[in-house]
Amino acid sequence: MNLADAFAQLEKEPEPKPAKPAATKVREIQPPKSPAASLPSEKLGKRKNPDYEQAHFYLRKATNKAARRKWEDEGNGDLSDLVEELLAGYLGGRVSGWLGK
Repeated sequence: MNLADAFAQLEKEPEPKPAKPAATKVREIQPPKSPAASLPSEKLGKRKNPDYEQAHFYLRKATNKAARRKWEDEGNGDLSDLVEELLAGYLGGRVSGWLGK
């Protein structure tokens, strides 16, 4: 086959049609859900739970250390649970409706 025959052959063959792109589904992108948004408030950690706020106060180091160790050794939770319990008792149940008790 010479060059002229090759060009003649090309002229006889139809050009291939471009392939159609595959249909793609359009997906709506939604912002990620906050893990805290899907959990009931009693399942949230205190940092994410809107019923709690961080409080700042000072304790003597020895008092803090001894109270924390004793409270946690007894399996009662963290020190903030003790402070919550003591303050609720101090208020004489006046916040019991707020605490859900």
